[in-house]
Amino acid sequence: MNGNNETVAKSMLWKTLEHYAALAAQLMVQIVLARILEPDQFGLLSMMTVFTSIATVFIQNGFNMALVQKKEASENDCSTALYINIAIGLVIYGIIFIFAPSIATYYEQPQITLALRVLAITLLIGSVTSIQIAIATRNMKFRMMFFINFIAAILSGALGIVFAVIGFGVWALIIQQISLKVITFIGFFIGLKWRPNLAFEKDSAKTMFSFGSKLLLAGMINQIYDELNNLVIGKKYTSSDLAYYYKGRQFPMYLTTGIDSSIKSVMFSAFSKKQSSPEQLHEMLRKTISVNTYLVFPLMVGLAVAAEPFTVFLLTEKWLFAVPYMRVCCLIYAIHPIVTAHLQALAAIGRSDIRLRLEFIKKPIGVALLIVAVLLDKGPFAIACSTALTAIISLFVNVIVSKIYIKLSFKAQVIDILPSLLMSLVMGGAVYFLNYIPLSASLLLLIELCCGVVIYFVLSALFKPVGYSFVMSFIQKALKRKKAKSNEEM
Repeated sequence: MNGNNETVAKSMLWKTLEHYAALAAQLMVQIVLARILEPDQFGLLSMMTVFTSIATVFIQNGFNMALVQKKEASENDCSTALYINIAIGLVIYGIIFIFAPSIATYYEQPQITLALRVLAITLLIGSVTSIQIAIATRNMKFRMMFFINFIAAILSGALGIVFAVIGFGVWALIIQQISLKVITFIGFFIGLKWRPNLAFEKDSAKTMFSFGSKLLLAGMINQIYDELNNLVIGKKYTSSDLAYYYKGRQFPMYLTTGIDSSIKSVMFSAFSKKQSSPEQLHEMLRKTISVNTYLVFPLMVGLAVAAEPFTVFLLTEKWLFAVPYMRVCCLIYAIHPIVTAHLQALAAIGRSDIRLRLEFIKKPIGVALLIVAVLLDKGPFAIACSTALTAIISLFVNVIVSKIYIKLSFKAQVIDILPSLLMSLVMGGAVYFLNYIPLSASLLLLIELCCGVVIYFVLSALFKPVGYSFVMSFIQKALKRKKAKSNEEM
């Protein structure tokens, strides 16, 4: 049991490192691009990614997840999933290609017709890459994934910056995204050494479709809802307004992506292996929530209180209108990893039908709140607030469902979440008052960062929550292994 947990923890660490290493590279690229390009150019990209993001759900939330969930997956299963995914990618690309002029008309931005058709090429490449990632995930090859994604982020980012400097505008952003997908595909093609055979098994396809179709529909509903804000803001307000919302959402999203993705991949695979043992599943789920809230809560609280100097220092004052959105989105993404853990546990025990029903409960509530925000006509910020309220409601719904189907009590979940929440709020309250010191953005941000880290670490050492104990134990074991390896080499 302990050995298995250590393997899962090691895989989860590599998966988190993979995303945060790629994240660091992508953030640097986005910072440079935000300084070079104007907000409205990011707004144009956001208009297009509404549709490519929804389309990506068909590629990433269906057969590839079914492939990971299968207890035993043969070469024929992998090949079958690949061919279906490619077919889906071709159909979706064709739909976007045909409707691109209508989308441009909706936004009253005729120049995005060609741009959207080119950007949608990422869907064709992603249809193959998603299966490669599923195979790598099944085999816990997260170290390899770390290097592939990091290198791809660096190279594609450099290419995007070059084209931005020479005046390509929004096309620089499109080139960066396409090159990211191409380099990632090449990396997996070389590193994974998996090649499909010519087999296509109907029975395998039916089995994976039975499981994957529910996740696909749930993911599609979720993604469409997530993109509704962009659709409404892009239509009702200016491309600059959309850019401020996009940029305000981007940094909280990026900071939680690594942890959230590790839940979706490593923990989904691990949960699936424990689906026949409720006690072990409970233990693993509780530890996942404890560790992730321990890491995510201080990140989001810290970013929220330091949002203004953070934005001025990294993006310059022309992006200050993004600050209110950033603070609201910090609340949304603080909750997101907890919700994800619940959903992945449900999917892992084979209850993708419950996950689908949840979307039919939560999303109408979100749409109703969005409609109210639009009718009040208080601007894009009211729309962002409606999303935050929906996130809070979703958390409570998921907690109740976990109690019913996973048999994880409400009290246990509160115990797992509360310590990190209280420590983060105390840290955030202390750091917030530093904003009144008349210093430059760079110096103020540095002071706030140092104070926040020290305060949170001291509180962690005093109260020793589960997340802190787990992280410190893992670090100590890693250092011991490194020391033992060094002694062997000597």
